[in-house]
Amino acid sequence: MVAPTTIGPVAEAATPQRAGATTIVFDGHGNGHGIGLSQWGAYGYAVDHGWTAAQILDHYYGGTVASTLAPSATPPVVAVRLMRLDDQQTAVVNDNRLLVVDGVPGGPWGSVVAREVAPSRYTVWARAEVACPAASDALTQGWTPVATDLASVTVRPQTDTSASSAIADLASVCEPSGTVRSYRGAIRAVNGTTGENRTVNLVPLEQYLRPIVASEMSPSWAAKGAQALQAQVIAARTYGLAEKRYSYAATCDLICQSYPGAATRQGVGGTVKRNEYASTDAAVAATAGMVRRVGSQSGPLAYTMFSSSSGGWTAASTLGFPAVPDEGDDIASNPFHDWSATVTHDAISAAWPSIGQFTGLTVTKRSGEDDWGGRVLTMVVTGTSGSVTLSGDTFRRAVGMRSNWFTVRGDATPTPTPTPPPTPAPAPGWGAQVPPPVTGAAPSSAGSRFTAFAPLRLVDTRNGTALGAGCTLVVRPPVVAGSTAVSIGLVTVDTAAAGYLTAYPCGVSRPTTSVVQSRPGRVVSGAAIVPLGADGSLCVFSNVGTHVVVDLFGSFAPGSGNRFEPISAQRRFDSRPSGAVLPAG
Repeated sequence: MVAPTTIGPVAEAATPQRAGATTIVFDGHGNGHGIGLSQWGAYGYAVDHGWTAAQILDHYYGGTVASTLAPSATPPVVAVRLMRLDDQQTAVVNDNRLLVVDGVPGGPWGSVVAREVAPSRYTVWARAEVACPAASDALTQGWTPVATDLASVTVRPQTDTSASSAIADLASVCEPSGTVRSYRGAIRAVNGTTGENRTVNLVPLEQYLRPIVASEMSPSWAAKGAQALQAQVIAARTYGLAEKRYSYAATCDLICQSYPGAATRQGVGGTVKRNEYASTDAAVAATAGMVRRVGSQSGPLAYTMFSSSSGGWTAASTLGFPAVPDEGDDIASNPFHDWSATVTHDAISAAWPSIGQFTGLTVTKRSGEDDWGGRVLTMVVTGTSGSVTLSGDTFRRAVGMRSNWFTVRGDATPTPTPTPPPTPAPAPGWGAQVPPPVTGAAPSSAGSRFTAFAPLRLVDTRNGTALGAGCTLVVRPPVVAGSTAVSIGLVTVDTAAAGYLTAYPCGVSRPTTSVVQSRPGRVVSGAAIVPLGADGSLCVFSNVGTHVVVDLFGSFAPGSGNRFEPISAQRRFDSRPSGAVLPAG
């Protein structure tokens, strides 16, 4: 756990302000929960790195493998809860007047309405004309009751909606807003286990994917990022099959995935807006039946969640996917890689009335990756009447921020500077190292040249005692006199908890930046160029107990070495396309 980051208590403003004007500015990374595939990251890997869909999926869904669905004469059907119709009537229209109701004689009709008239019991009305009735309509003029006392009602067109390109062939639902939304497959009115009245779209799997991919990613990405679209299709297909969210439906259309249906229009006679595109349909067709499974090609389907932007690191999850760095997410066109948001104190107070008037917040635990110590896992929000402990995700959703990877930039009123955590009492061995006294500011030196070395191991605490939590290791690299900085590698091994290493010149105040984000159960490495202190030493601080390895790769000095000439990054070898894994040893 990183040192707590605190803002507050809020001081009185120097000049009076109107109510609600006092604000906090947050800086953040990413958009969404960050688990699994980042859509912008996938696009970045496809466009900037030349990755295939398989490489993209391997990167984001560690522990899963590519697989295919078993051939079947009956294509899988996905049941999708249509959340805009929760606890509403189920009104269905078809422009070609070819609606029928499963198990009910008669028809075809242009319009069918199913209403819950008693707990979990439906009555069905129909008419030849195409019309969307209001919920207050008594359904007397022009409507005929065609069935009563049904536990559920399934309405479908007589046409094959999978093969049709005409929106008029599809079943369309009438939403309370006046929008008429068209779907492939059938529409069902049904109740859940607690009696909730729901409307569900029963849609063939491959048809279900067409509007999802076009909604989750831009169809224009096909020009350069076709592999990203294909990765999205495979992730969405696997997710749709793996999810089992409700008793009456596998998934939903608003908070599960973005599933807008095949088309929309305003009113029965409105102009049709299609939600399916040739470019994204091509990605669906190119990956037909492809899924991701856990462990092996015969393993269970993976729960392949995805979100808009990871911000540079994905989020670790209980689904088994580890957090991984996401260089693709930094593509120049991504508007969510970095963001800022302004939140009023009154908005925070309104979100948690029990705290009274907001006075401050403290981040108590982060995930440990990259900027600011990573995503906010837990935090405390304090007010004049009390406090609440929240997850970072709960906080960001309540106040309208894009992700739980954020930090406080500042406030409209002065805030105290956080106090660094005290250094624990020394432990034996390496843990006995304490920071040297601060003797001045960080050194400033003239430009230097670089001399590369054959890698030299300077420190390996596994030969002795681990570096204790809050302790500092002093390292004196064997370099020529007058050297100003060194190039080193740092590795953490057998870490007790999530934390970080900081490397800096001894004799100055320890900075708040980190070089390595240490993680329990993992060997984590990082590289840094570190200035040397006045006596030629550098310091390595860890906020958690861990073994530390320090390797030396080169040094910088004003009078010797070579100038540095950067070149565009070049990939000289990648074993993944051939599938030939480098063997142990």
